[in-house]
Amino acid sequence: MIVAGTAPGVTIGEGVSVGYYRQDFHNFDFESTVISCLQDASDNKHSSEEIRKIAAGLLLRGSIVAQKVKTLSEGQKGLLSLCCLKLQEPSVLIMDEPTNHINFRHLPALANMVKDFEGAVLLV
Repeated sequence: MIVAGTAPGVTIGEGVSVGYYRQDFHNFDFESTVISCLQDASDNKHSSEEIRKIAAGLLLRGSIVAQKVKTLSEGQKGLLSLCCLKLQEPSVLIMDEPTNHINFRHLPALANMVKDFEGAVLLV
């Protein structure tokens, strides 16, 4: 409800965009490819090269970007979600238990993404 701006007592200011990390990954079309999800998240704000560079920084590289979302591990879906959020460039980031599906090898990528984020971060 907060993300949609419909929670009682919550007002999302004009020009503020909210990114939401869902731990259930219901925001993805599981039949789409990783690269397709990334392009959709970018909304034409990034070149193909920039998208791939950002994805690689979150450990989504090589043949993984051509895979369908449904074939990814839960940890890889978490990384995909983080990458989509980075491409969307929200001003506020709400993260619902972001470490639930991330394995220990992925934790530095998650930590760097949060550290480098320039807006407000709310961890649930």
